[in-house]
Amino acid sequence: MNMFLIFVLFCSWRLVGVFGAISQASDVAVEGESVTLNAGFIPIKPGDWIQWLFENDVIVDTNVTTGSMTVYDDVLDGKFRNRLKLDNQTKSLTITNITTEDAGDYSVSTRAPMMITYRLNVYARLPVPVISSNSTNCSSSSSSSSSSCSLVCSAVNVSHVTLSWYKGNSLLSSISVSDLSISLSLPLEVEYQDKNSYSCVINNPSSHQTQHLDISKLCHSCFVHCCGSTEAVIRLVLSALVGVATVILLVYDIRSRRAEQDQAQIYSSGVIADDGEMLAAEERSVTLNSNLTEMMDDSVIQWRFVSENALIAEINKWADRMTVYDDVLDGRFRDRLKLDSQTGSLTITNITVKHAGRYELQINGVIKSFNLTVVRLKFLSVKKHSSVTLINDLIEVMDVDLIQWRVGLKGPLIAEFNVLEKTSSVYDDGFYGKFKDRLKLDGQTGSLTITNTRTTDSSFELKINLMKKYFILRVFGGLNISFACFTF
Repeated sequence: MNMFLIFVLFCSWRLVGVFGAISQASDVAVEGESVTLNAGFIPIKPGDWIQWLFENDVIVDTNVTTGSMTVYDDVLDGKFRNRLKLDNQTKSLTITNITTEDAGDYSVSTRAPMMITYRLNVYARLPVPVISSNSTNCSSSSSSSSSSCSLVCSAVNVSHVTLSWYKGNSLLSSISVSDLSISLSLPLEVEYQDKNSYSCVINNPSSHQTQHLDISKLCHSCFVHCCGSTEAVIRLVLSALVGVATVILLVYDIRSRRAEQDQAQIYSSGVIADDGEMLAAEERSVTLNSNLTEMMDDSVIQWRFVSENALIAEINKWADRMTVYDDVLDGRFRDRLKLDSQTGSLTITNITVKHAGRYELQINGVIKSFNLTVVRLKFLSVKKHSSVTLINDLIEVMDVDLIQWRVGLKGPLIAEFNVLEKTSSVYDDGFYGKFKDRLKLDGQTGSLTITNTRTTDSSFELKINLMKKYFILRVFGGLNISFACFTF
């Protein structure tokens, strides 16, 4: 890889000759490892100097003639302290103990002029996925001696990854996540007598981890304990309860980690930009933090529900006045707003999907924004090879322009309905034709029906304007229980 990169850089230099050039390359690294950025074939002459920069900050400066070298590893709040090494001969730069905060653009330049720029992407070290089974999810056929069990492959605290089940070298199902750091899980049903090889793989652009399935070990309890239909139904009900707890923990995990990202970045215009989202389940409380420990005596704070352009609370320290306008918007906030008189933070209690949207905090002309998303839990059941309808129950909650259905989290688009133009489209040829002739979109409600259900029909995303609803399905040989669908 390094030799190929040097060859590319050399070719770029030969093409530009004496006119100078900017060559660009990219590299990936895994958190905790070291990465070396090559200076390549930059021409070096007596009296030249060489500089390494991270973004626009100089981190290494060296004089070729004198051999003097200065490493500025205390810049940027010391993020590179004791982690930069420069090769005296090649002038290549090594960064040790890489972290995700080291991702960005690095460049090396001389007086020639000549510059090489690297785009460095850093990914977290991947955990080995865990495969587990639950004997309460066993099923059996009264007409044969075959039995099956339900398996789940999971990975905790991951982002920018794809989790997949493989049968040999063939992909069975997958689920992906981008910027969120969450716990992923992907179900699979297998027959106890199945002799095929199965594996669960987690991967990102830099690496992958594989866990191979031992059917005889994990499904032994299913083979021994699978019983009649009555006990099977009881076990499936217990499985559903476990599923509810799993989703609640997942929602809590997403919410707590997204809260870590809810920090403002102040630009020169004085506007605070906050791209983080807050997540909460219905009937819970959520606090929109001002990040103030105490307000100044002349502070004026206003909270607005921007989605409906409504002022809902304000504090005027100079006038010693605190007001909550919870009767606006037909009283949807009535008796739900609590304003902290010391910090100015706003708490919304007993939330519903009607409270989802964009909120703004204005402090003496400076604005901070919040995106609040709300989770709704539901259940579904369906027989394998029959039909299931994923119901859109949000169309009456908010004004709708466009309804979109995707596979998994931010996966391929499989259906959409333009409410304004009254047009609908089903893209069942995509995603390897997995849903060919199996999708039906309701032109009135936007609900999606999936026919001839399969065990690989694991998860779907419904997007309506700024709201989302995720359906996570678990399909069994005889019965199916959807662990939950949750609305964002």
